[in-house]
Amino acid sequence: MSYRACISGAAEYHLAQHHEVRHHIAVQRSKNTPNKNEMAVWLRSGLRIATHMTDTFASQTQSPYRPIRQWRRSKRLHKLLYNHLGLPLHTSEAAIRTLKFALNPAQVRLRERLAVDLPATEQDAELEREGYLQLAPDQFSMLPQALASCSRAFEVSVRSGAVHDAQAEGPKEFLVSIIRDEEAYQHNGLMELAVSSPVLRLASKYLGSVPMLSGIRLWWSPPNTSEIDSQLYHCDREDQRQLKVLLNISDTTHKTGPFTLIPAGISERVKSEVGYSYKRYRLTDEEVWSTEDQTQAVPLTGPSGSAYCVDTSRCLHFGSRQNSEPRLLLMVQYTRYLAPNVTLPSWLPDRSAAPMELDELQRLALGLTAA
Repeated sequence: MSYRACISGAAEYHLAQHHEVRHHIAVQRSKNTPNKNEMAVWLRSGLRIATHMTDTFASQTQSPYRPIRQWRRSKRLHKLLYNHLGLPLHTSEAAIRTLKFALNPAQVRLRERLAVDLPATEQDAELEREGYLQLAPDQFSMLPQALASCSRAFEVSVRSGAVHDAQAEGPKEFLVSIIRDEEAYQHNGLMELAVSSPVLRLASKYLGSVPMLSGIRLWWSPPNTSEIDSQLYHCDREDQRQLKVLLNISDTTHKTGPFTLIPAGISERVKSEVGYSYKRYRLTDEEVWSTEDQTQAVPLTGPSGSAYCVDTSRCLHFGSRQNSEPRLLLMVQYTRYLAPNVTLPSWLPDRSAAPMELDELQRLALGLTAA
């Protein structure tokens, strides 16, 4: 293999997010002979790649864990098949699940077997029936640390001006990310909460498989007067079912734009009546309540520390709508291993993360195995 091909392959695999490298990959592929300046750029890019690979290897060799073999970015293929090529939704999803299964069938079978072996509780039947469940705070010993960490992270973001920069630059002015995915390792109590035994047991039984932890967000909702985008009723599209834990960091009332849902059975009737489609998946209040009683809506209000789990694929929902007071909410998302429309973070702890002792379910949820 040529030097150029080696560098091109490594660059695309290890630094696909690096725009400068991606640009020069395209330049080099369009030319037969690079000039001296272009070769210098390639050499600098190669050094960056080598440094990145070395740092990644060093981090992994110091960790007791390594990533399992899996396909983390199936969302891209789903977008191509469903949005661009126009395949039916079930066809696109079935194709991606088949590919994911073929990549690591043993992983799928292990997760399903472990989920079956977990003890069942009355909560499981309620969650299956309603699509949501209020969680008892006393299940989570790390809750005080998690609440304090989230409040502190928000205060730091406000003092530094980062929250306002994110609001100005982000896709939604009414919903701003303060903590995102792997950053949770730097905040005491968050990862412990995300992989806590009560949540993983509940998610495993509900999904029929030990889930993947597919996202963590600390969301800030500033006061607003809008009613657009995710402020309208919708269902999420990652899979046919998923589970999100929603933890109210601040006291949440009707004035703070609470996350509001319609139970799963009623949502199914509404979607059937209005011809709900994932290509037009935002619904106005008028469309929703033309078929059902408006009192069926459930706002997830409560004091700081109140928590719920919700299947946002089955339950129509909205949030952050026209709140007169700000809201701070932690969201932790769990999806099935074969979920077709997800982009999974890498949960391999880096050297700066506090060490965690993980049991088998926790390692599986993070997509890790013993090194």
